[in-house]
Amino acid sequence: MKNTIILGIERFPPDFTGSGLRAYRQSLRIQSKYGYKFIILTNKSKQKEITKDLEIIRIPTITPKILLPIYLIELFIRINLIMQKRKDDISLIHMFSLYWLNRMLMLSNILFYKKPSILEVTLDGDDDPVSLIKNSPLGKIISNPLKALMKKIGLFIVQTKNSKRSCEQIGISQKKIWQRPNPIDEKVFGKIPFSKIECIKKRLTLPKGINLVNIGAISKRKNQLLLAKVLKQVQYQDVNLLLIGPKSDKKYYNIIQKQIKESKLENRIVFMGEKTNTQEYLLAADIFVFSSEREGFGNVFGEAMISGLPIITTYLDGISKFININNGIIITEKNEEDKIRRFASEIDKIIRKKTTYNRQIIRNMGIKYFSAKNIDLQYHEKYNRLIK
Repeated sequence: MKNTIILGIERFPPDFTGSGLRAYRQSLRIQSKYGYKFIILTNKSKQKEITKDLEIIRIPTITPKILLPIYLIELFIRINLIMQKRKDDISLIHMFSLYWLNRMLMLSNILFYKKPSILEVTLDGDDDPVSLIKNSPLGKIISNPLKALMKKIGLFIVQTKNSKRSCEQIGISQKKIWQRPNPIDEKVFGKIPFSKIECIKKRLTLPKGINLVNIGAISKRKNQLLLAKVLKQVQYQDVNLLLIGPKSDKKYYNIIQKQIKESKLENRIVFMGEKTNTQEYLLAADIFVFSSEREGFGNVFGEAMISGLPIITTYLDGISKFININNGIIITEKNEEDKIRRFASEIDKIIRKKTTYNRQIIRNMGIKYFSAKNIDLQYHEKYNRLIK
């Protein structure tokens, strides 16, 4: 009989989120390799379901979130009804982040079912334990109860030192914390040979010249406005910026558009929207630029490296240790003007070939660091230990 894992996550494909896409790919791989059965527990989507290889239960709620206490009661009841029907089949609960859906899943499990559980922290300063308590609208009222509930979780999965420290601050033993980079499927991002680059560029009809690429929802946290300002400072005129991802924050998107018009960069900055073939865009681009203010790990960072792209990134706790002289540059400047100047300077150096990179070496490093094959095996071992 297969071990059944309930995987709880707020947003799941076809809704666009980095953690949702990773949860989808990861659960499919582990289900196929190791014989688990995953049941995805997630929020209702307005988009058409596209994921046919996993059992997905979408929870419809009637109460708006503005009526938070009533919304949570409804969510708890609906989750509990699902758990009640499946209680004899469930071997493990795996929670991607601890937003409202998973808080109610955690509470239901601890009160009634007592299945082994895992909490995966996905974003520094947001869903790590200390930030969850600090940012909760119920504040100090739930601080101690939430700490007590979290201590009953069997394993915490984190990507950064900050998140690890956050777990330790609420009294989680180091034995219950697993720090690791996010797994990247080399069969997807490392499969296409570099000899196909020109062919793919033509098929994608990319702009001529040097193409910088950034992947992520258009949002203040991802800080694409910085990249628009950087492009204005780049000396060469045939350098373009491709922004791939949904316009999640319309107000922020309009601010970027205003910057683009003021800088007269309308023909050099392209909003590509969501893409299902990001592996091709990463292969066809010339430089990956990462401007995020906060991340857990940042899946696209690993995807870019396995695609063999040189990387220019702001300093981020979870990923910066993987950057060295052979694969990219970390922008450590704090002041925005200094950041922009350094970003532009490093781009110019690569274009002038004062800084050179070997794409095969970068790809090999990415596979060594982030191979899904190796990290999936570790997940399997952790699951097994908790289930037994």
